[in-house]
Amino acid sequence: MRIVVFGAAGRTGRLIVERALGHGHEVTAVIHATMPDTPDPRLITVFGDVREFGAVEAAVTGQHAVAFALSHGADRGSDILEAGIANVVHAMAAQDVRRLAAVSAGGAFARTDKRLSLAFRALIATAMRPVYDDLEAMERRIMASALDWTIVRPAALSDEPASG
Repeated sequence: MRIVVFGAAGRTGRLIVERALGHGHEVTAVIHATMPDTPDPRLITVFGDVREFGAVEAAVTGQHAVAFALSHGADRGSDILEAGIANVVHAMAAQDVRRLAAVSAGGAFARTDKRLSLAFRALIATAMRPVYDDLEAMERRIMASALDWTIVRPAALSDEPASG
């Protein structure tokens, strides 16, 4: 299977690339920054900006599936996720690629859920509000598409070894 990974240079994106290669897939890693070299002939690294439709469509062309693992990084006030996924969804439709998996975050669409700690609810209502606004806009675009999609909302991610 050929998989394109957007956000492949990030911590989660690098793990997706590593796991996909480990399962024998061919991977195109779309990055906006540098990424450690992986001496694997099944890995193609391309530089691109998800806000540029032409770059997104070129990366999606010929793929079987898309993994979207973009993050805000230090740019917490932007709409990078919504803008990026809009281009990805459009490119996938244009190239007849059906399968999309996207990483969101725990707490999306549940900002007032009493099962979340008071501290976490306060954080996503204040300092993280622009990020959660963008995450939810991204998810709405995905859910409105005709794609075969999966959205993952991890509660917490770490760099520790896999635990199950």
